[in-house]
Amino acid sequence: MGFLATKIKADSDLADAYIRDINLAFDFIIAKILRQGETIVPKGNVQLKVGDIVVMAGRSYFDVVGTDLLEFRINDYNNWVNKKIKNIHLDHEFLIVLVLRDDNELIVPNGDTKIREGDTVLVLDAKGIEG
Repeated sequence: MGFLATKIKADSDLADAYIRDINLAFDFIIAKILRQGETIVPKGNVQLKVGDIVVMAGRSYFDVVGTDLLEFRINDYNNWVNKKIKNIHLDHEFLIVLVLRDDNELIVPNGDTKIREGDTVLVLDAKGIEG
């Protein structure tokens, strides 16, 4: 079992949604909600608000091989700094799946996401999966 946390942003589909109306199509649950320093039990009649931290619980993934998910921090001399992902040459076996900003913002990237100095980047290496 593992936990994930995400912050509800103003443009999120979850802003103002009631827990009972959220269709979780994955095998995880909302374990708790943090709102302005207080813990809220996520019962059906609770409405999510912008700024809430939603903590989810689900099955953890452990990379037994240790080679298919690569994590590294972007430093000032990395040639990815200030480049959009679509302009970074990656072999087709690699995919940038997550970017963590210094302010603890998790970004699910797209081609227009710009990599910044200090970002932590999670890359999927399909070659590592195939062995």
